[in-house]
This record gives sequence, C-alpha cells and structure tokens, in this order.
Amino acid sequence: MSSLVKNRAGTWELYYRCMPGCDAHPEGGTRHHVSLGTRDTKVAHQLQEEFDAEQDLLVARLKLGLATLKPKASLTLSALWKQYAEAMAHEKSPYTLSDADWPAINHLIMHVGDIQASQLTLPTVLQYRAKFLTVLKLAPATWNSRRKILRAIWNWAIRMKFLTTNPFSEVNDVVDHEDDHRLQPVPTHQLRALLTMAPSRFWQLIILFLYQTMCRRGELINLLRTDVLWNEDLIRFRRPKERRGSQVRHKYISLTPRTEADNSRSSTVI
Repeated sequence: MSSLVKNRAGTWELYYRCMPGCDAHPEGGTRHHVSLGTRDTKVAHQLQEEFDAEQDLLVARLKLGLATLKPKASLTLSALWKQYAEAMAHEKSPYTLSDADWPAINHLIMHVGDIQASQLTLPTVLQYRAKFLTVLKLAPATWNSRRKILRAIWNWAIRMKFLTTNPFSEVNDVVDHEDDHRLQPVPTHQLRALLTMAPSRFWQLIILFLYQTMCRRGELINLLRTDVLWNEDLIRFRRPKERRGSQVRHKYISLTPRTEADNSRSSTVI
C-alpha cells in the first residue's frame, strides 16, 4: 500500500515500495517517492487509488506467473504529443493545443531531440532549462509557463500508464527578482500623487476608474455607455469575436458603489 505526504511546497507526493521487476531495483522492496504534481487533496487521493489498484493487479499477475505490465518505453516525445493531442481534442480549445501546448513540447523536441519520453530525466530537463535561459535568453516567465504545460502533459501520461515519473515536477519556476512584471497594488500616497498631477477632473476620474476596475487601457477606450449594466451591477468589457465562429466571452467586473459614484460623476464631465 502507498501513502500520501505533502511536501513543503504544498504538493502531494506518493510514497511506496516497488514491486519485483522494477527497472531501478529488479529485486523490489525499495522505497520510492513520486511527486503527483497537484495540491488538490481529492485529486491526490484519486491518483493514489489508481496506483494502488495497479499495484494489486501487478501482485496478482506475479502470483499467477504472468508477465508484468510496463510503461511504453518506446514512446517518443512526438508520439507522446500525438497521443495527448488526440485525447485532449474534446476537452481543450484547439487554440490552446496549437498556440500553447504544441509550442512547448515542440521547442523541447528541437533542443533535446525526439528521444523516448522515458529517457527524459531530471538532469536532461535541467540542462534544457539552462540553455533556455542562458543561451537562448528567453524570459523566465516564458520558462515558467512552458514548464507548467509540460508538467501537465507528463502528469497525463502517468495517469495513462505511459510513463512512471515526471521530471518537470522536480524543477522549480524561475523567479526574476530584477524584472518582476507581476501586477502590484498602487500605494495610496502614489494614487494621490497621480490625482494631483492630473490636468483636469476628467482625467482624475479616468485614473480612479482604471485603479478600481483594473481594466486595460484598450478595454477602457472601447467601453461604451451601454456596457455599464446598471440593473445587473456589472461592467462589460467587450472582446472581439474569436476565430471560426466561436462564442465570444466578454469580461465582466462588479460595479462597486465607489465605481458607480465615479462613473456617475464622469457622465457630467463627458
């Protein structure tokens, strides 16, 4: 039987003793721990149940003298992508697969080769990350997003019994302290300074609106009076139609009393 342990990062890990025939320990009985790549307790327990059921099946096959089930060792990275894309075709947007998932694994193939997926070890991933950041000089944020995509693909492959380990779960994100573009709240004294520097009351209201709604400049420029849904207490930021006739998903935010008051004042200015 396996056990679940949560590490310092809050991610669940699976602890178990391997069965005879293990690739690393043919005699079996060696303690292993594998990151499940999730912080969700329910998902972790579900993965544990699936793992224990597979172990029970393996024990039964060993007792009966039958061949043991092993992962697909010959599965290359490109073949893994093909399997993943086919499986996710009905669950993910085609644009997510083509514009996010495929570039991540294609870039990996370009720089480590179309090797067998089981041969992609932690040292290989670390070398790839070093080349990604120092030689190719790609942004740390790009690495972080690509790593999350590849980690998800490898977790899927583990659930499908194609692979047994996920090296992308063992590699951390890269934090660029010198160039941190993450959104930070504006201190009150800076907001007051901005309002003082505004050339007119109209621009003061614009600054307050941007501050309270956190909308983008383009969203504000395209905002119409009809996009303020007074009866529903919402503001709608319209987005252009997506390709191939997909349903348009507009962005909505709540119309707070403070924003409503500023909006009403802005109507008299405009």
